[in-house]
Amino acid sequence: MKPTTLLIAILGLFCGAPVATAQYSFSASSEPFVGTGTATLKQKPERMRVIIPLSAQAQTVREAATALREKADSAGQQLVVMGAASDSLNTGRLKIDESASDTHRKMLMQMRGMMGSSFGGPPEATETTEDSEQEMAAMVSVTTSLTADFMLQGDDDVDLLAKSFELQQAIKDAKLNGEAGSGLSPEEQELLEEAAMFGQSGEENPDQPVFMFVGSIGRDARSKLMKEAFQKASASAAELAEATGAKLGRMASVRESSDMEPDWDSFSSGRGYGYSSSLYQTLQQAKATLDEEEGMTAIGSNPTELVFSVTLTAGFGIEE
Repeated sequence: MKPTTLLIAILGLFCGAPVATAQYSFSASSEPFVGTGTATLKQKPERMRVIIPLSAQAQTVREAATALREKADSAGQQLVVMGAASDSLNTGRLKIDESASDTHRKMLMQMRGMMGSSFGGPPEATETTEDSEQEMAAMVSVTTSLTADFMLQGDDDVDLLAKSFELQQAIKDAKLNGEAGSGLSPEEQELLEEAAMFGQSGEENPDQPVFMFVGSIGRDARSKLMKEAFQKASASAAELAEATGAKLGRMASVRESSDMEPDWDSFSSGRGYGYSSSLYQTLQQAKATLDEEEGMTAIGSNPTELVFSVTLTAGFGIEE
């Protein structure tokens, strides 16, 4: 590659190319000095995004899907009343969750067993009949998720924190996924809700809404970050060359990565968390969706601050 061609490619990178990892390189041996630079920008998020897990159980997939669509429509209307932007509502794909169907059946059986021991009822009054066992085993669970955005407004950080907390509590209290244990007695339903709230053996409750704060910056702001990161990377490489008594030669490669990985642990807040958990998977899907939006987008768990970060790694040869 000619030097002129390389220069044009680098200038194109600085002028707002799509966010992606890119590399311009001659060969590994032509860049003995490599420097890395990172530039960050902090600003307040623009909106709060909520993801509501929704599910419905029925004897057939069609019945469950119909019930789930009705539940999603009702939940969307309630969110709009609470202040969500109507054009931000988005319902995900419907999926059959066999594990949820099995878990639902087991929890019902456990709750009825607990009723016998907790309330002193006779065994024959709390045993699950053969017909009800077959009915529960035949239940199909269909799931989806509903996403909505709320624009953030506040006079200061405390106001933003208070308003976002109050809104989150209102959404949780609305129980948009419905009451746990529909069809149970009041005592059984209360026990099932408590089990769902705390989870079994300390596990997470996948029915809880997920909240995140979202912001974005335009091409101009991103270009400034990239230029600052490149200056730092060049200075780092030059310092390394000076330490060895050599002179920095021409640039051989440059790689860019937008390090927008959020602090995943900050989202757990008392919920079960792991790379296989539904919380982590939900956040990863949300991040992938935001990455498709125009500009540079970041997510976080704090309503008062988001951090945008760009890292550039540049490789240089030795001046002959």
